[in-house]
Amino acid sequence: MITSKSNYPPEEIGHLALIHQELNRIVAPATPQSVVLIRNEKKSASHLRFLGAVPIVRHIMVTSMFFLLAFICIEQIEMIDITNLNNGFCTTTVGKP
Repeated sequence: MITSKSNYPPEEIGHLALIHQELNRIVAPATPQSVVLIRNEKKSASHLRFLGAVPIVRHIMVTSMFFLLAFICIEQIEMIDITNLNNGFCTTTVGKP
């Protein structure tokens, strides 16, 4: 059996255990790797940090904003109207019939 000699009194070790338990409760859903990732991301100087702390969330937000902008721009094209939508993609007419 291996025993170790501690230089700390039992009261301090008990206090440290309580602190550890409280920290564990605070970050319960997080893994140690995610806590480190978020800490490292807060140190980075990215202009997109306002979109989220995790890089994948930022990438998803940028992609969704791109597609929203594309949808709004495509909606503004005059060739796209109910007649052309009903005719289908291959039989689109330009201008008014």
